Amino acid sequence: MNIATKVSIAVAVLIIVFLVIILRKPKPTYKLEIKPCEKTQAISADSIESVKIFLETSLSMKGYVNRQSVIDSGYVIKTVVPYLITDCRGSLCQPELWTISIAPQRYIRSEDEFITNLRSGQLMQPGNTQIHLILQHVIESNQPGELSFLISDFIPDLGAGQRVEDLEMITTTIYDVLRSKQSISAALFQYYSEFNGDWYYDRQGWSRPFDGRNINMHNRPLYIWIFGKPELIDAALKQGVLSENRVPFQNSYYYRDGFCLEIPFKILNYPIGGKIAIAKSGDAITIVKTSPTMPVSFTIGLDLNNVPKFISNTNYLAANLKFDKNHDHLNTGNEIKLYDQSSIKSATNYYNKIAPDIDSKSLTHFISITLGNIDPQQDVEFSLVLENNEPSWIENAHIRDDLEIPAEDLEGMTFAYRYISEGFKKRFNEDKDNPNDLFEIQFKLISK
Repeated sequence: MNIATKVSIAVAVLIIVFLVIILRKPKPTYKLEIKPCEKTQAISADSIESVKIFLETSLSMKGYVNRQSVIDSGYVIKTVVPYLITDCRGSLCQPELWTISIAPQRYIRSEDEFITNLRSGQLMQPGNTQIHLILQHVIESNQPGELSFLISDFIPDLGAGQRVEDLEMITTTIYDVLRSKQSISAALFQYYSEFNGDWYYDRQGWSRPFDGRNINMHNRPLYIWIFGKPELIDAALKQGVLSENRVPFQNSYYYRDGFCLEIPFKILNYPIGGKIAIAKSGDAITIVKTSPTMPVSFTIGLDLNNVPKFISNTNYLAANLKFDKNHDHLNTGNEIKLYDQSSIKSATNYYNKIAPDIDSKSLTHFISITLGNIDPQQDVEFSLVLENNEPSWIENAHIRDDLEIPAEDLEGMTFAYRYISEGFKKRFNEDKDNPNDLFEIQFKLISK
């Protein structure tokens, strides 16, 4: 091979190498920006101009005060209502007290007399209580800037001559009144109570007496509802009204319209996986490469200290935390895992390095997100949302028929409760194009 040939081959090789370098596609790098939901709204208890507390006072409520005994243990209404009055007065504003059975009546005597007469059972009087009409009054009378609390056993009584089939009108009435008050939301708290009184209402719409000293019911549901604009309800809950630290409740839920809950969160340096780097600013992640075979993972810590109890339930979070419906394909090929404070310790070998962030930010729950199925060809915005689906306890609280049922079989049950909950569910789930997600974390994937 002569020199000219060798030179030609060398030049050809250099040209090929040069073309490979020039034409080689650079390794893709992406920036993942993370920010809170933009639909949140500033919350202040100063926005609450008035508070009304409605106590249902039909005879079916008398068993909750155990007037035949001085023992209060387990009779939750004797403690939760006084705390509610005190907390509203101290953290919100002076509440108006109302009794409601056949018709609402403003209680014009002192708070002390109200509490004394509640604890003795004297506030409870005979009368036909139609719970759907009570709800209708409380919701319709709610004014802008006002919170309305309703305490009741929520046992429907349609009156004489009505049938079980007529319970459908409860759902219709509730749905119609909620449609007429588009800005209203509702928070729901369920308590378990002892029950030992003079009267108990059955499905036939009349009361039958029993000897309360011989029949003692356990874990009988009592409910407190809050009605008002969502930002006002949020403000009251953040002020500790109906705090579980005061009187523990069994379950809770939030029928919510409008803004997302404001959930503080923090991107943690660990645990992570794949070729990524957490920005010092704490609001972005650099992704060097990701694919189904080479996924990346990172962890976000949440502060769920000031949210309704059901939201912080790990099982509820795991079932309802998803990528938004506009990017539903992300729910396939990517993974979301939930950890609480105890399990996050075993999820990383670097717990000591993130413990200061967990403590300083009061983080309670942790979302581990693994991304392997994202579109690397274009910038994309998507969200991680907590869908506001009814928890299972609401369905479990329903019993279709409570006529001649032994007391022990009625524990945790409320006659025809589904007909009440369905009215709310129908109203708050009807706008499929504008879902009432409880909270949202927004992501923006940018090609660099």
